[in-house]
Amino acid sequence: MSTFIFQQADPLSGVNLPGLLYGKRVDIVSGDDGQTFLTAVPKQMLIHFCGYANIASKIQTTEDGTQFLRLPPKSCEYIGLKIVVAWMQRACKFPGNTNLLQAPKENVAVACTIPRALYALGCMRDYYRIDRFVQGFYFDRPLNGEKAKALWSALPHDALYIEWMAENINKTIRRGWNSELPPKFSENLLAVIGKCEGLGKMVSGKGIQIVKGLDSKTPTVALQADAEATETDPDQSIDEEEDDELASEDDQGAEDDQGAEDDQGAGAVDEGSQKSDKPQEEREEAAETIGETEAEVEKEPELSQDLAEHFMDMKVQ
Repeated sequence: MSTFIFQQADPLSGVNLPGLLYGKRVDIVSGDDGQTFLTAVPKQMLIHFCGYANIASKIQTTEDGTQFLRLPPKSCEYIGLKIVVAWMQRACKFPGNTNLLQAPKENVAVACTIPRALYALGCMRDYYRIDRFVQGFYFDRPLNGEKAKALWSALPHDALYIEWMAENINKTIRRGWNSELPPKFSENLLAVIGKCEGLGKMVSGKGIQIVKGLDSKTPTVALQADAEATETDPDQSIDEEEDDELASEDDQGAEDDQGAEDDQGAGAVDEGSQKSDKPQEEREEAAETIGETEAEVEKEPELSQDLAEHFMDMKVQ
């Protein structure tokens, strides 16, 4: 439908709304196993609110001429379908006195079944309207363990809202939702995950890994670092490579300096060998000169102390 169902319920639209409750009726059955959701639903009412094309594509007829409305498999739940159809019946019975169809604010499981029922019936504009509300009101804030358990029990595990719930729980456990939650909040979530078979696998990833303990009859849940969380940052890897290159250059430079010192040392040894070839008189004269210099230094300790104090002052400055 290109219009909202509450617009279709406008008493000024010229449609005889109470008259839609009469005429042929159909049962609404599940596309999974043929289980009957609702019985004797006015066919004209469904066509008025959901559109002829949507209803005609789902109508099936048995051999005895009985018609029923078969919905797609896993498309909706009884409670959501009951709420939507009941709203339509009330809008026809009391024109102008029906409130806008809305999702409840106290029950996330029921709230999620309403847009699913609208989607199954083809009421797309109302589906998007309530779907946005459910997302903002319930899934943009941490879900507690009770709500998570209710959702897991009420909806198919491949439903979109179950995926949103798994992402919500993952964020709550991994980040503590900005660390504003008490520690027991995450503990309760972990306890629920341990009791809901398959939920831990959906929650795992993006920094955490849910694993079940084997030492208890009641499954326990622990956190384990996810492989994605330990991946190296590309920029950090580049910096580390640059540091390694610089370190290699420093090591090479140190080796070069050491080689140069060794060469100088070797040169000094050679020079000493050459000096040893000097005449004995020159060696004695050099020894006497060195002895006189050492004696002069010993005679001037005060000067050396002044120089030391001067250098100490320079270091302090």
